[in-house]
Amino acid sequence: MKAITFKLAAFSFAAMLLASCSDSNNNGTPSLPLVNSKIDGSDIESSTDAQELASRVFNYKTSVSTTKTRAFDTNTIKDILDMPKAPTKAEIEADAKDITAKTSDDLSNGKWYLPENKSFEIAGNLNLNNTTIYVEKGAHLTWSSGPYTTTAKVVVLEGGEFKTSLDNINQMTEIVSYGSFKFNGSTLLVSKPLYIKGNFDLTGMTLNVQGKCYIGGNLTTTKFSCNYPFLNVKGNMTVKENDYLSIPGGVINVDKTINIGGKININNSAVVNCGCAFETNGEELNINSGSTLYVKYLKGKKIIESSGANIRLANQSYIECDVFENNNCDNYDWKNTQTNVSTLEGGDTEANPAVAVIKAKKFAFNNGSPIDNTPDNKKFNCFMFRTPGDYAKIVLDGKFYKKDDQTTEIEPYFPGARIYWATDKDNTSDVIINPTECNGGTGWTPTNPDPEPKKPIVPISVIEPDHTHNISATCVQSYSDKMYMSYHARGKDHGSCVEVFQPVDANKQVKLLQYVYDKEGFLDWNHLMVYHKGDTKQIYVVGNHYKKAGTLGFIDIAKGGLLNTEAKTMVTEDGTEKTIKPFQILPLNAKEKATDENCIVYDDVKNRFIVMTTKGYVTYDPVTLNELEKVNKAGKAKHVAIGDGKIVTLVFTEQAQYNETDNPEEASKEAINAQLEVRDQSAEMESEPKLTIKTPAVLPHYGKNAIAVKKSKIYVCLGAAGLYCYDLNTGENLGHYQMPSPIITDSKDGKNGNYKAYANGCYVGDDGKVYIAYGSYGVVVLKAGTLETGNPEVLAHVCEGKSANYITVYKDYIYVAYGQKRLQVYQLKAE
Repeated sequence: MKAITFKLAAFSFAAMLLASCSDSNNNGTPSLPLVNSKIDGSDIESSTDAQELASRVFNYKTSVSTTKTRAFDTNTIKDILDMPKAPTKAEIEADAKDITAKTSDDLSNGKWYLPENKSFEIAGNLNLNNTTIYVEKGAHLTWSSGPYTTTAKVVVLEGGEFKTSLDNINQMTEIVSYGSFKFNGSTLLVSKPLYIKGNFDLTGMTLNVQGKCYIGGNLTTTKFSCNYPFLNVKGNMTVKENDYLSIPGGVINVDKTINIGGKININNSAVVNCGCAFETNGEELNINSGSTLYVKYLKGKKIIESSGANIRLANQSYIECDVFENNNCDNYDWKNTQTNVSTLEGGDTEANPAVAVIKAKKFAFNNGSPIDNTPDNKKFNCFMFRTPGDYAKIVLDGKFYKKDDQTTEIEPYFPGARIYWATDKDNTSDVIINPTECNGGTGWTPTNPDPEPKKPIVPISVIEPDHTHNISATCVQSYSDKMYMSYHARGKDHGSCVEVFQPVDANKQVKLLQYVYDKEGFLDWNHLMVYHKGDTKQIYVVGNHYKKAGTLGFIDIAKGGLLNTEAKTMVTEDGTEKTIKPFQILPLNAKEKATDENCIVYDDVKNRFIVMTTKGYVTYDPVTLNELEKVNKAGKAKHVAIGDGKIVTLVFTEQAQYNETDNPEEASKEAINAQLEVRDQSAEMESEPKLTIKTPAVLPHYGKNAIAVKKSKIYVCLGAAGLYCYDLNTGENLGHYQMPSPIITDSKDGKNGNYKAYANGCYVGDDGKVYIAYGSYGVVVLKAGTLETGNPEVLAHVCEGKSANYITVYKDYIYVAYGQKRLQVYQLKAE
C-alpha cells in the first residue's frame, strides 16, 4: 500500500486581518424587503487593493522572503549516515560461512560469521580483502594485529563484541556495530564508514573523523579532531579536553548537546547543527569561510562570524556570550542578500511567530552606512541579522559598537528586519525564551515588560498588519471558486474577521483578495455559512457582540465573489425605511450579555436558518430574518449539520459551572454531559427528536465540536474524547478515533492528567476519507471506511503546533482554519 503524506499546497497563508461586509443586487439597486427591525449595522474597514493585500501575505522583503532558508535536515545531506537495518542471524548464516571452521587464511571475497558464544582473533597472515565478518550475539571478535586491508567490513550484531587497539582499524574496515565496539588504542581514525548503534565512550582517547560516522547515542571522547567529517550523533557530543578544534568543511550533526572546550574554528563551508545546546568554554568560536552553524542555544565567550559565514536561529533560540562580533557587515545590497547574514528562520505568519534573543556584553560589527555620525549621535545602518519571516523577531540584549571602536557605544538600525533592543518595551514585552533543558533552565524574559505592548514602529521597508490583537481562525468554507474564512479574538477580547481568498491555483499560490473588519472591534465570529438562493448570495456568521451578546451577522457577496462594503437600505416590518451600516447584525437578546451563537446552517426543506446558541435553538426566516422558533435547552447547543434528510444537533444536557475566561483552570477540567438529537428535516426544532444519542461527556465545554452527516452516518467531534461515528438511523456507536497517548504524563508545570489536544472539526469526503481538525494535535486523515467499522486507520497526520479548528476539502486541497495559525493549506498525495 502506498504511503500517504501531507505536502503544503502553497504556503502557510498569513490571514492577517479582520473581515466582513455587504452587497447590493446584481443590477446595483438596493433590495428593500420587510425585515426584522432589530437588524443593526457595524462600520467596517475594507481593502481589495491587490498590492496592499499581497504585501500583507508576503511582506515587503520580497526577494528575501520568497527564497526561504531551510531548517537543517540530515535527510537532505547525501553523505550523512543513518543506522541501517540489522540483518538477522538466519539471513547471515544462509549467506556466510563459519569463520571458526575456516580451512585456510585466505578469507578474501567472502562472507563469514562468528557463531554465538565463540571467540576469534584476527592476526597473522589472514587475507581479509573484500571480506565481511558478522559477529553474532555472545561472540567475541578481536583484531589484534596482522593483516592490512582497506576493503574489509565488520558487522557486530546485538550482544556481540568487537575489540581492537589498532588506531588504523577504521582505515582497514568499515564497522557496523549493533552490539559492542571496544577501542583500546590512543586515536581512532575514522576513515571508512563507522556505525555505532548506541553510546560510544572514548574517554582517555582521541576521535579523529575524516569520513562518515554515525553514533546512535552519546559520543564521549577526551579529544576530538576532524577533516571534512560527516558525523551524525543522535545524542550528546562531549569532548573533555581540547585546546583547538578546526572543522574544515563537511557536516556535523548533533541532535542534542555539544560541549567542547578550547578555541573552535568552523571553516571552509562546514555545516554544524546542534539540536539543543552548544557550549564552549574556549576563548573563541569562529565561524567563517561560508560556514553555517544551526543552534537553539549557544553559550561561549567570544563568537565571531566572518567571510560569509552565518548562524541559523530557530524559534526560541538563545545565545549568551561576552562578545558577539560580525565581520560580514560591509555595505551591500541588503534586499538581494540571501546567505551571509545570521538568520532567524520561521515566523512566516502572525499566528506562528519566531523569536530569538542574543545576549552579549558587546555587539560589534563592520562599518555600515552612517545615518547620523556626530559626536552626539552615533547612528548606523546595520546588516548583522536577518528576519525573513513576517513575524520573526530578534531581541538584542547588550551594548553595540563598531568593530574598530569598541569603546564608543553606537545606535544601530536594521533596515527591513524586525530586530529590537531589550529596552524597547513596546516591541519586546511579548518576547519570552522559555526555560528548557537546553538553555540550562534559565530562559530569558524582558525586564519590567509593558503589560500592553504598543503597536511597533514599523520600518518603511516592511508592511505589517494594521491590528495587534490576538485573533484565531474559526471556520473556512468554499463557494464558487472562492474561499471565505471567519475569525474571532481569543480570550475576553473581541474583533471579528471574514476574509476572501483565491484557493490554490495552477501555480500552487493562494491569494488574499479582500479583508474587512469590524472597525470598533466589538464582534467575534465562531462559524461561517455561505447562503445562495436565487439572486441572493450572502455570507452569514454567528458569534457575539461586545455590547449585544449573541449575534448573527450577514453580508452580501458581490460579483466576483468579493464582499460588498456599501451601506444597505432596508424596510422593517413596521414599514420604516432604515439604512444599515455595511456589516449587518441581528442580536439574539441584547439584555443577555453572556450569550453566544455557535453555528448556523440553512435548511432548504423548510426554508429557514437554524442557529445554535448558548441557550438552545433559534430559527429565522432567510428573507426577513424574523424569528421563527426559539427552543431553550438545558445546556449549550454546540453544532448542527444537515444530511440525508435529517437535522443533527449536539447539545449539552447541563450547564457548565465554570467559565473559560473567568475560571480557565477549573473550566479546562470540567466535562459536560451531552447528546445528539436527530430530527427529520421537515420537523420543527421544538419537536421531540426522532433519535437521541447520549455521547461521552465533552471536554472542554467551550470547544468547537463540529458535526458532519454523510451516507447515513453521524461524525461528531467531542473534544478530548476525540471523534465518534454513529449510525444516523439507529444511534449505534460505529467507531471512535482518539489521538495516541492523549493524556499528559510528563508535565513540568502541573498539567499531568490533562488532555493534550481536542477534536474540533471534521469533514467527510465523497471518497469516504475522514478529515479531522484535532486541535493542537493537528490534522488527521483516516482511511475510508475504517472508522465506521471500528478500526480507524490513519492515512496522514500533520501538526503545526497551534489549534486546528475547522477543516474542509476543495478541489483536492485541504483547507484548515487553524486558530492562531490562520489558514493552512495541504495536499494529500500518494508516493
